Amino acid sequence: MIIATPILFMLSVYLNLIGDLTKHFPVNGLKRIISTMTTHQRHCQRLIGVQGSHKKMNDVVVAGKSVKTAKQHIFFFGGDVQDYEEKMHVCNAEYIQWNLETTAQLLSERFPDGMVMVVKPKNMYLNTFSMYTNFVDFTADGIPTHREDWGGLSHLVNLYASVLKQLDSSNQDSNDSCDREVSDPDIILIGFSKGCVVLNQLVYELHLAKIEENVRQFLNSVKSIYWLDGGHNGGSNTWITDRILLKQLADHKFQLFSHVTPYQVMDPMRAWLGKEQAEFVKELKELGANIHNVEHNFDKKPSIENHFDVLRQF
Repeated sequence: MIIATPILFMLSVYLNLIGDLTKHFPVNGLKRIISTMTTHQRHCQRLIGVQGSHKKMNDVVVAGKSVKTAKQHIFFFGGDVQDYEEKMHVCNAEYIQWNLETTAQLLSERFPDGMVMVVKPKNMYLNTFSMYTNFVDFTADGIPTHREDWGGLSHLVNLYASVLKQLDSSNQDSNDSCDREVSDPDIILIGFSKGCVVLNQLVYELHLAKIEENVRQFLNSVKSIYWLDGGHNGGSNTWITDRILLKQLADHKFQLFSHVTPYQVMDPMRAWLGKEQAEFVKELKELGANIHNVEHNFDKKPSIENHFDVLRQF
């Protein structure tokens, strides 16, 4: 069904108003239904306030194959400015093509046999800066600080379980009802720009596989991890260079991918970033990891447009 653009805009405004009301009234069920309706034409579903660990919650946008037939379950953590479309109409309209639902749909085309789960940050500081505080500790200035006991990996494992439970108990919209069910899908983790800080935090917590059974089972299903042009506003630690941590990562035998553009690694004002990324790749290769390093748009002038375009190119 095709809905006229003005009607879509009115629905988006209405959803925004409902979102404000839910801060004061317990209408999560209604909010979830409305969110699903407004994104139905893009084959996306918003899951609002999905439970993770220790009462932590994140919204998750789901696209692609159904939970029962997907061969891959893909988690995506996006960068700054990436938000719901109706929010980006007000702030960061110039980047609206990279809103959460459009990105989810793009990723579902990149992984046609997969179910994509775009994890929305807990907060968007100034409606612009992604703050994944449920996964990573941040300073008051919005700089991520990594430590081994923050609980980001456990939160992801519990968030995943909640998503599966919620989708399994619902009538998830799907065009693949005739496909065979998949009992053991591969898990793929993808971070883009600021979202790469979540991947870095997960590396800090890989040791939990020796302690927590549910974490071990989750990691055993992880096939690939993609770092897409990672960056944040700190002065270091954009890429992991600690050899002990990288040894743990290499030992898990994941397929690892590093995709970069000049916007990040060739920025003269952030010279450390390119050096860290090169060391990240070098150390992992020396440790025997299955790491693929891919450069994009190095024949072009660095730009934010080419930075975002890595989402189409990887």
